[in-house]
Amino acid sequence: MDGRFPDYRRVLPKNPDKHLEAGCDLLKQAFARAAILSNEKFRGVRLYVSENQLKITANNPEQEEAEEILALPIAVRRWKSASTSVMCWMF
Repeated sequence: MDGRFPDYRRVLPKNPDKHLEAGCDLLKQAFARAAILSNEKFRGVRLYVSENQLKITANNPEQEEAEEILALPIAVRRWKSASTSVMCWMF
């Protein structure tokens, strides 16, 4: 692939101590919907995790904002730190 990409090793935690499980297709579709209104240059989204839901948000320079909320299949334990990984499983 051509293009410049951020160094994912600097973004993702090296030794995550918390995990979030969700269906890959479900996550992919939610990310795609939220990314429609993300900054065209960076295409970033933000993840907010609470006990029973995952909120995905994105915004752009025009102040438009997208928000996708996914119900999590099992309760997520309250996390003590920000070191998190996202893992998807397939049906």
